[in-house]
Amino acid sequence: MQFLEIEFLKFGCFTDTRLDLGPGGPRLHVIHGPNEAGKSTALRGLTDFLYGIPNRSTDNFLHKNSELRIGARLLDDAGHQQRFVRRKGNKDTLLNAEGKPVDEGRLQGLLKGVTREVFEKEFRLDHPLMVQGGQDLAEGQGDLASSLFQAGAGVLGVRRLLQELEEEAERLFKPRGSNQELHRAIELWKERQARRKEATFLASEWKALHQQVEQKTQERRLLTEQHAALATERQRLQRFQQALRLVTGYREKQAALAALPQRRLVPSAAREARARTLQDRNEAQRQIAEARQRQDRRQQDLALLPASEGVLAHQAEIEALQRQLGSYDIAARDLGPLQQELVDGQADTRSRLERLSETLSVEEAARLKPTAAQRAMLERLLRARYELDTRLEGIETQRRQLELKVRQLEAELATSTGLPDPLPLRSLLKRFAAVGNLAHEQAQVERELLQLDRRLQGGLNQLLPWRGTADDLEFLPVPSTETLDAFDAEDRNLASQRQRIDRDVRQRQAEIEDAEQQLQQLAAQGVVPTEADLAAARDRRDQLWSGLRPPLTGEAPERPGGVEITSRLSEFERAIDESDELADRLRREADRVARQATLQANRDRLARESNRLQAEQQSLALAEQQLAARWQACWSECGFAPRSPAEMRSWLTHFRTLQQFAQQQADGRVKQSDLATRLDQQRQQLEAELLSLGEAVPPARTVPQLIEYGTGVAERLETRHNSRDNAQRQLQQFSGDLDHLHQAENQLRQKQQEWLGEWGSFVQSFPVATENPEDLRTLFTTLDAVATGVANQESLRQRIEDIRRHLDEVSREARRLAQAMAPALGAETPARIAQELNARVAQAERAAGQQKQLQQDLTEAREQFATAEGRLNQSNAELDQLARQAGCANQEELALLESESEQVEHWRRELDSLRTELSHSAAGQELDEFIAEVSALDPDQLPVRLDQLQRQVQELDERRTILSQELGRLEGELQRQTTGGQAAEAEQEARGALAAIRPLAEQYARLRLAQGLLRRHLEAYRQKTQDPVLQRATTLFARLTNGAFRGIKNDFDEKDRPILKGVRNGGDEVEIAGLSAGTRDQLFLALRLASLERQLAAAARVPLIVDDILINFDDHRSQATLAVLAEFAKQTQVLFFTHHPRLVDLARDAIPADQLVVHEFHH
Repeated sequence: MQFLEIEFLKFGCFTDTRLDLGPGGPRLHVIHGPNEAGKSTALRGLTDFLYGIPNRSTDNFLHKNSELRIGARLLDDAGHQQRFVRRKGNKDTLLNAEGKPVDEGRLQGLLKGVTREVFEKEFRLDHPLMVQGGQDLAEGQGDLASSLFQAGAGVLGVRRLLQELEEEAERLFKPRGSNQELHRAIELWKERQARRKEATFLASEWKALHQQVEQKTQERRLLTEQHAALATERQRLQRFQQALRLVTGYREKQAALAALPQRRLVPSAAREARARTLQDRNEAQRQIAEARQRQDRRQQDLALLPASEGVLAHQAEIEALQRQLGSYDIAARDLGPLQQELVDGQADTRSRLERLSETLSVEEAARLKPTAAQRAMLERLLRARYELDTRLEGIETQRRQLELKVRQLEAELATSTGLPDPLPLRSLLKRFAAVGNLAHEQAQVERELLQLDRRLQGGLNQLLPWRGTADDLEFLPVPSTETLDAFDAEDRNLASQRQRIDRDVRQRQAEIEDAEQQLQQLAAQGVVPTEADLAAARDRRDQLWSGLRPPLTGEAPERPGGVEITSRLSEFERAIDESDELADRLRREADRVARQATLQANRDRLARESNRLQAEQQSLALAEQQLAARWQACWSECGFAPRSPAEMRSWLTHFRTLQQFAQQQADGRVKQSDLATRLDQQRQQLEAELLSLGEAVPPARTVPQLIEYGTGVAERLETRHNSRDNAQRQLQQFSGDLDHLHQAENQLRQKQQEWLGEWGSFVQSFPVATENPEDLRTLFTTLDAVATGVANQESLRQRIEDIRRHLDEVSREARRLAQAMAPALGAETPARIAQELNARVAQAERAAGQQKQLQQDLTEAREQFATAEGRLNQSNAELDQLARQAGCANQEELALLESESEQVEHWRRELDSLRTELSHSAAGQELDEFIAEVSALDPDQLPVRLDQLQRQVQELDERRTILSQELGRLEGELQRQTTGGQAAEAEQEARGALAAIRPLAEQYARLRLAQGLLRRHLEAYRQKTQDPVLQRATTLFARLTNGAFRGIKNDFDEKDRPILKGVRNGGDEVEIAGLSAGTRDQLFLALRLASLERQLAAAARVPLIVDDILINFDDHRSQATLAVLAEFAKQTQVLFFTHHPRLVDLARDAIPADQLVVHEFHH
């Protein structure tokens, strides 16, 4: 598929911008445009046309989203043309030439399944991608697999991704680590498991603890009840103590109220009404005084104001005069300059006419002003004269130049006769180039053979304990990788089991030793009684009783003397005491007894588990011996004793690698012999062809040197042939051009004579006779200036008359107003008159306004005085009425009665407050009963009783605290030994720790799986593409570096991993990190182009878009790269975008004209 034409109809900064890429064909398209020309927009537009404009496109700043359109005319692989238009939308965005929607599959069919992501990664090259690609090559230290994958798939950062996966996995878990997340989670799980095992108990311990808890709980309940009774009594006495002061105050207030005389009191509402009335009367008196003063001041101000009625009658006329003064001043200022301008214009017009003609008047000159037709005629004649002179001068110059070139070409052709034909030599060299650089390939094969030999010799020394030669590698019957994997898995499984069993054995031994140590510690504190001891003591007591009972009960005769009976009775009593003592100790030392029983039971259980683990160890040892025998049998035919499967894995991998090296060495020797034969054939053919051309064959030259020499001979002969052919073509072309120039010169001479005749006829119409066109142009200019000057002077005279008339009108009006209002101003200027009259008008307006305001204030003051006087009379009447209602003779007696009433109400409020406080202290008791009870108390004995109660409460608090602590300890111990207590909690914690392990382990497995899959894919890609891609990339790298490097090769680093190296022209090998940044960019480009060539051979031929990738390249390597891209354009269309005109010049120098198209691009 190729682009024949791209149309940015409405997209980004473009409107109807067209890029014509021609009729197709293998040509490199260099598209140049300055900054801001829209290169980046065009690159986005190409991709958007193929795959659709995104919903959030940023190219809608000039055109609306609904208007965005990109069109293109395409050429498919069958040679058919198709035109599409892409619009922005959600569906049916692909249109045909008529604007109708078409199936998206028609365009995608041309792309052969290349998606947008693949297109942008594989068929787009730009400078950031080149830089990043070079950096990735350096960071990967030339790793072959990642380098090929990144260049071929366009996916960068593979090495960084592998490193990040490794770091993330090691953050979770390391086989020999201890502080990673998964390690910590496993240790936590082990700790929780140990706690769960420790959370065990005995039924006897639980029963004893339960009884103690119930006993302590009952004791604490009794203490709590006693504490509550004492606290209640203490609170009651404290309330009585607080109420003593309140009761005393209450009785005193009651006595004071009873001692007052019985009089009628003034209610509070009446007192408040009298206070408001007094306040109104005082306010009315103040307002009366204020209103009287205000009336006096306003009357004085009115008497001082001047009269203003006469001045205000002429106010409108004075304002009109003031408005006219603005134009009056302007007119007076402009009159003098206008008069002077009129005089100067008349003088200038006369001066112009005197220079033109002494007899021509101003009026005649104005009538002779040129018409538009005459002006057009003059301009046409002047342009025709200029064109004739310019063309004649150009033709004469061209004729002289062509005559000189013809003479030079004739001399050059005379010296170039009898040249030999270089075509056979060039054909031979092309055949040699088609098969590649055989000498370079031979040298590379020899180096590879030498390197393989060194590796084989060094590798054989590392295959101990086996000793053999490289020839023996192919026939050594080593086990397969699958067999080794099976043995290794079985060995690891047995080792894991042994490690687990050994760990468990050590743990059981440690636990047994710990139990023995704890039992010894218990024994050191004193012998711990057991149920068995008690049972044995009771059995002995019973046996003694069985022996004593018959004699004592008369069932058997007593032996003589009674000594034995007495002794046996004493022994029986001791047995009873001993059994009772043991029983008492079992109760007293229940904790120690239970602990000893638990330790002994754990010790016995651990001993049984230890015996079982030792049996498992013996079984495991037998399985390991059997595995070792089978492992030795697998290697018996190899003639040496193998190491462990894990160790033999690396041995077997190294062995396989050496087998490959041996096979490569054999293939290389065959290839070496074939290359030597082909090089001898090339030498013979090249020497024969050079001799046929008459060229001496240089002695002792290698085949590449002979090819280089022959290439120089062919280029020299081709250059001479091309120069001769070009000279003949140019001589023929220049001769024809001279004939055409002679004919054109004669035609122009004839047109020159015709122009002179037409000019003479035109000049006769004017009073000046001249053959110089510039004189006539000067005449036209002068006549135009005279006509314009006459018109301007007439306009000035009219304007001066208008100004004078306006000045007279304003002066008359000003004197009239002055005569009417101020005759003394009659001799002043209009401006002075207007100023004075305006001042008098302003003064009159201020006086009128002040008079109006003073009259209004005077009226308000009189109204205020009348209102205040009425309020004063009303207040006095209300006060007298209040005194009569209270039964007082006057207002003074009423004031005394109000004071007594306020005192009584104050004491009553205090009594109410005291009753409220006493009600709170009574706590629900009848108030009078409470007051009587408090009054009956002895104030001196009350504090003593309170101190006594306080001490009793404190004693109970201390006892209850001690009891609560003991109860808490017992309850905690009981909770620990209760089913569902610590054991269940420990089990839950262990499950939680195990749940935390699971996601970490899954994450670790995912990371390792992703890392392994990526490495496997990289290695598969390397094995698949290594040989064809590296071979082509070697040739491209040599060309891109302009011969500074021969190419690239695959090698191995110190860890035996395949890597890339650059090979300089002198044969030195350079690691990727040692290359310059620009050279790394060129290496990445070589790998990328080689991979693309391989893909194009089997996929769609999608255009390659290149965007300014030569920023870090010098001119020579830039030219080499452009030539490579031009050759690449033979396989698929290449569009090279750039901002730099220098690259355009380099492309023209490096690429033949028939293989290059340059487009100047701008919006």
